[in-house]
Parts: sequence; C-alpha cells; structure tokens
Amino acid sequence: DKTIDEFCVGSSLESWDALLNHLKGKGFSEQEIFLAGLAVRKERGSGFYDRFRGRVIFPINDLHGSPVGFSGRSLGQDENVGAKYINTPQTQLYNKSAIVYNLDKAKTEIRKQDLAILVEGQMDVVSSVQAGVRNVVAVSGTALTAEQVKLIKRFTTTIAIALDADAAGQQAVERSSQMIQATGNSVTIQADHAGRLRAYFDPAAGEEMNVKVIVLPAGKDPDECIRKDPKLWVQAIADARPLMDYYFLQAAKRFTLTTAEGKKQAAKMLLEAISKIGNRVEQTHWVQKLAGLLAVTEEVLWDSLPHPASSAPTTTPQRRIAVTASSMVQQCSENLLGMVLYRPIYARQIFEQIEPEMLAEGEIRQLYNQLRSYYTEKAISDPGEFDYQQFLQRVVQSELSTIAQKLVLQAEESFSDFETAALDQAVGLLITRALRTHLQAARNQLSAEIAQAETAGDQKRTDELMQDYQVIVSQLQSLES
Repeated sequence: DKTIDEFCVGSSLESWDALLNHLKGKGFSEQEIFLAGLAVRKERGSGFYDRFRGRVIFPINDLHGSPVGFSGRSLGQDENVGAKYINTPQTQLYNKSAIVYNLDKAKTEIRKQDLAILVEGQMDVVSSVQAGVRNVVAVSGTALTAEQVKLIKRFTTTIAIALDADAAGQQAVERSSQMIQATGNSVTIQADHAGRLRAYFDPAAGEEMNVKVIVLPAGKDPDECIRKDPKLWVQAIADARPLMDYYFLQAAKRFTLTTAEGKKQAAKMLLEAISKIGNRVEQTHWVQKLAGLLAVTEEVLWDSLPHPASSAPTTTPQRRIAVTASSMVQQCSENLLGMVLYRPIYARQIFEQIEPEMLAEGEIRQLYNQLRSYYTEKAISDPGEFDYQQFLQRVVQSELSTIAQKLVLQAEESFSDFETAALDQAVGLLITRALRTHLQAARNQLSAEIAQAETAGDQKRTDELMQDYQVIVSQLQSLES
C-alpha cells in the first residue's frame, strides 16, 4: 500500500518483550533500549518491558526526515489498552516540543499552499493525505509550542486548526474565561477540549501568525470526517475562517450584548485573546471591532486589555542565565502543581515539603496557595476525597481555573504512561529540584549581600551573612548526598 510505505506505518506485537528481545539480539543493552524510549522500567523488581504493545506504529521524523521517535495508536475499542496514542518520551533525540509530525513531508506543499493545517493525531494526517490534502501536520501533545510555531513559520505564516464538531460547537473557544458566569449560570468547559484552541492560538498569534479555524461538519475528528466523505474535509478547509472572527461570532451567540453583564463577559473573553496578538496594528483592528460590537469606547477596552509580562532583554550572559533559571523554576512549578491536580495521592507529600516561595511567582503561586487552603479547609486526608470540579468552582472568578486545566492537560501528557514506581521517582525528583533551585537562589542572594557588606567594611554584617551562607551550603550538600 502506497500510504503505508510513504509513512512507514508498522505495528507492534501484543507482547511484553518481543521488541526488547529482538533489540537485545542485535547487541543493544536494556539500558540503551530504555534510554531510546522503547522500553519501560518494571514497577516491581528489575528489568524492562516493551513500551509499544499491540499498536499501529508511526515513526516520528525531524524536519529533515530522520526518525527520532515513535507514536503508537491503540487498535480496537478495548478500554484496557490505555491511552489512544502513546508517544516516545523525551529522549536525547526526541524533543516533542520541537517536532511537528509530517512537516518533513508536508513542508513543500505547505509553502505552495501558504497554509499549514494542524490536526491532532497521526491517523488524521494519513487520512488527509489519502484524501489529497497534503499540507497537514500534527503535534504530539495538547498545545503548540513556540519552537513548533517557528518551524512552521519557515514555510507559511498561516495555520488552520481543525476542531471536531463537539469542541467547536460547544465550549472550546471560551478558554479565556474557562468557568464564566453567563447570565447568572456557570458554564463549565471540559478539560480535554477547553485548552486546545487557545493552546494552539496563543503561541501562533504571538509570532504574528494568521490563525484560522476549520469546523468539521461531521465526525469527531478529521479521520472520521474523511471516512464519511472526503469532500466534507476539503470543503471544511475551504470554509475556514480567521480565529478572531470565530471568537467574535461565538461571543455574539453566547452572551446577551445588550446587557452590562453580557458586555463584561464578552469583553473579558475577547480581550484575553486580543492580548495574545503580537502585532499592534492587528490588535488595534480587533479592539475597534469590539468597541463597535459592545457600543463602548476604545479607550475603555485598551484600559481593560490584559498585559502579558513582556520578555526581558537577554543581551548579557548574566541576564541569559537569570532567564534560564527563571524558566526552570516555572517548569518545575508547573509540573508539581500539575501532579497535585492530576494525581492527588501526591498532594500531601508535595505540600509538606514545598513552600509557596519555592515556586514561580504570580498565578502559579496563587494557585498553589489556593490548593493548600482547599485541602486544609476540607480536611482532606484521603486523596480520593479531592473533588477537582469543586475546586475549579472555587477559583471560577479568576484566571486560575484556566491555569489549573492547562496544568492537568500537561501532566496527563507527560505522565500518563508512567507506572507507579516511575511516578514516585518523578515526584521525588521534582521536589528535590524545587528545593535545590530555591536554595541556590538563596545562596546567590547571600553571596551578593556578603560582597556588599565587605565593600562597605561592615564586618559584623559580613559575619552574620556568612553564618547564613554556611547553613544554605550545608542544606544543599545534604540535598545532593
């Protein structure tokens, strides 16, 4: 079959060790197979087992067509097989944040059409190519990263996001408000769809990409739509509309724009999206349109426009180091909070060892404080008592519900294929990393203060600071031992 050959589609045996034994027979050690992402460490005892079992296998290539990982799609409807897709974990070769599936094959057609169509899975890509639409790519995860956007931007400045009918027609567009009060009623957005549209839009808009929405007329995803009638897929692409137009249309449908409450909620939703646009002229266009829609002045909207923290310049090595450290703190903080929400069984362990000041400042720290308060007030002792939806209701009036749902999606993507022992180890490493980073920052701060005290000739202050410095160094050494 031409398609199978083009995409090098294969399959894995329904076996726990077939690939492991095959590769060992080729001279590879178990550790090498594990580090390549093809095996999983056993939860109990020693040894490994095959990661991909009884699945259709899609090689994942880099931009130049070299295979760097694999994606395995489940066969049949057996609920016991786990996630629909299982991907190679992060390895030395495979960095999922910098890989766009099928971009190596689609880049020429993307440049020709000046359009990249973004779908969710490998089967969507394959079916689209079979239907004659070849400028299609996919990302392995729930969000589009800045690195992926920059890769796509080499070949086009326009991305069209394919949404299934449920996500598009129901609630996906309102992630900016997540749990909003619409005419007195709480509107809940499902976690699996809520973040998707904005998770794709935000990084693309920040790079001044043109983002469109493809709303499927039938089927749950492009693959099913194409199998029903390939012409429906082609027509849906032709009918794609700019994402901001789509947002405006949904706002007009959902909110009563003749009331103060309706205007407030529509402004909140649309201004959040407008704030992500990287081009000031385009921002102005949408602010003007929103002012006309709501019958308010542009000045009021500009005053209400969220202002994302701008990236500080990195012109000096010291500044680059500081930004890198900040990014590490942010990533570690997100992973820890995501784990608390995704696997509440680890909440007590994390709460007991991680203080709020050890986490990234801003919304992440606020969310952590809210989580700890929630656990304390509810006197939760059994992780099974944690009610995720009830907690989201608690933070419904803030942007924290948006952050919470994003972190759950990230945690599910990162840790869904981890066994219990691997999860235990991951949590321990995250806690250690947070403690180490916090102590290192304290040590660096003390070093700077000691230098200032010495310059000022304040020996008493220097001695006091040196004592504190030795305590921090001792704690770091204990952490490393």
